[in-house]
Amino acid sequence: MLRQIEPQPRSQGHRLGRPKKCHTEKRLRPLRLFLNNDEDEKLLRDADTAGMNKHDYVRSLIAGQAPSAVRFDRADPRELLALNSIGNLLNQIARQLNAGNPLRLSVAGVLQMLKDHLTEKALRG
Repeated sequence: MLRQIEPQPRSQGHRLGRPKKCHTEKRLRPLRLFLNNDEDEKLLRDADTAGMNKHDYVRSLIAGQAPSAVRFDRADPRELLALNSIGNLLNQIARQLNAGNPLRLSVAGVLQMLKDHLTEKALRG
């Protein structure tokens, strides 16, 4: 037998969705700014580097926040796989040490693999 679910009555004045912004948070003052091509390209490039759109970038500058110039591109899947395998080896070593078992793998060997990988990555640029 199926039980029918009855809708719950909503309290008076309760609305769904995002709450209204306080009057101090509302953006009511437009800023119209004319830029030449070089200025616009620099603004777009700087905002893209910070991972923002140009509007948020300008707002962060006005607020006195230094936008981060760090941008992360997609990682190479081969590098992720190599680092993952090194991480797995380190995890196996830690498990063996914590269990009090003798190591079958050399810690120095795993660290050398990590060093070799990072050196190879640095040389490839």
